[in-house]
Order: sequence, then structure tokens, then C-alpha cells
Amino acid sequence: MRNAAFKGRIPCSMVFQGFPSVAPLVLTVIPLLFPMEKLFTLLLNILCLIGVVYSAPIGNSTLGQDVSIDTRAGSCFPALGFRSLNPDKGPPSTPVSNWWCPLESENGFFGFTYAAWDCQSRQKMEADFGRMRSQFKSRYVRMYGWCDDDGTYLNNMIKAAYKSGVGIYATIWFGFDGDDAWMGRRDQLVNVIKTNPLARYVIRSVDVGSEPLFDWVLPPQELANQIYYVKSLIGQYGIKVSISEMQYGYSVQGDSQMVLDAEDVVH
Repeated sequence: MRNAAFKGRIPCSMVFQGFPSVAPLVLTVIPLLFPMEKLFTLLLNILCLIGVVYSAPIGNSTLGQDVSIDTRAGSCFPALGFRSLNPDKGPPSTPVSNWWCPLESENGFFGFTYAAWDCQSRQKMEADFGRMRSQFKSRYVRMYGWCDDDGTYLNNMIKAAYKSGVGIYATIWFGFDGDDAWMGRRDQLVNVIKTNPLARYVIRSVDVGSEPLFDWVLPPQELANQIYYVKSLIGQYGIKVSISEMQYGYSVQGDSQMVLDAEDVVH
């Protein structure tokens, strides 16, 4: 999944999840034809809406397997028919192993990238996620950026997502300053996952960085070590660990096979 392009905007970077062969061409050709940012943004938004229109439930998954009736009816999270939940009543009784929709049913339109640096309130996130869900049929929110606080923001995001019926693709944010603030963010996210009983029911995966290879944040082996480290801390909760990276990012620093080997899933 490609990163947000412009700060303060919520791009639909996940809209082409079900169309991997089309998205790179669209996102590469349009800037060449229309170099003006505003026009490019307008056209991208139009394409996002097209993605919404063509993201209705599909009878067969991308792996050629039938999507179960239960999945489409909403008996798994975050299927569109899943019932509304109250985070203030605590976690559900359903085991995590029976909670999530199967990966083979995950296709079409996923949802939106959400910029965290504005440190939105729980009420604001509930409104935003609720609109994503009801108006655009989103199933996930991809976290981008970070709110540097005491962990309140992450806990509120989890509660807002749980109430709205959307899952979270969380990110350990490295930033652009070249400092080691990401280590504290990593530890904070891990702590929230361990202490918030709703976290394992909302966070589908954790990305150790957003384009960390392409941005030369860490050498491939060090990044792989971090992935293994995070997995050792949260793997018991059923949360997958990966990175958010472009295909080109895996070759920009040379051989990065060790990163692919470390990842649970590839985004």
C-alpha cells in the first residue's frame, strides 16, 4: 500500500487493493499527464470513487475460492454486515481465532488512509470512521503518521474503530527526521496492544515503518530484525507484522529477501 502523498489529506491509497495491476499504472501515468497537484488530486479522487463503485461484494475471492455466506452476511469482522459494537462494554466473548474474516475473502475496496498527526479526539474519529463505513463501505483504516502523546490517541482510535466496525492497519511511524523517536512509538503501540483488550479485535496488522526500505530508514537486515522483534511481542495476539512498502522499495537497497522472509504478510 502506497503512502499518503500529501500531509493533511486522506488519500484513498487502499482503494485499488483488489486491482493491483491497474493501480501502479494509474498512479504513475496521471502525474505525467497532469503535473498540477490540484488537478492530479481531483482525478485521483474521481478514480477512488470509481473504485468504490466497482468494489461491491464479489462472489469469488482473488484466490479463486468462494466467499462464504457467513462472511457476506456479517458474522465475521469487519464484514459490511457486522453488527455495531459498544467499546465501553469490553471485548467480545468470541475468540480472536474466530473473529476475523478469512484472508481469502479480503478483496475489492478496503478503506482509507488516516493521518494521525492531527491527534483527533475519539468523537472525531468515531464520526470519520462511521462515515467511511456507512457512506463508502470501508472495512479498514490505514494509520499514517503519529500522534506523540501518552497512548491516549491509540486507545481512542481502537475504541472508535471497534464501534464503527472497521479494522486498523497500524503503523510504527519512523517519520522524516532521522531520529530514534520511532523506538518509543514502537514500544507505545506494543504496550497498548498488550493492555487494551480490544486491540487484538481491531488491529489486523502492524507495519514496522511506512516505506522504510525506500526511505533508507534502516538497512534490510536491521529492519528484518525489528520485524522479528515486534512479532515476538505481539504475535501471541494473532496480529500480523509486516511493513508498508512499494515493490521498488525491496530492491532500492539491494537484496531485501530477509525482510520478505520476516514478514507475516506483504502489503
